[in-house]
Amino acid sequence: SSNRIAVDVTLSRASESWAGLLGYVQNHVLAAYDRVAPAQVFVCGLSSMVIEVALALEKHGVDRASLFSESYN
Repeated sequence: SSNRIAVDVTLSRASESWAGLLGYVQNHVLAAYDRVAPAQVFVCGLSSMVIEVALALEKHGVDRASLFSESYN
């Protein structure tokens, strides 16, 4: 397999000119993962978001050993 990386920027609050993803990361993470699976996932952000993303991915069948995170309050 080839090396690859995918970055999806998601804004919960954006101006009308924003053409990217809107809403919370939790609402987009499974579709993003399915585009690149199998893959390692790196999540950084507020603790509550990081926890919700990790739980969603684990319920989706992603191995916990493939999830990496850094969180803050």
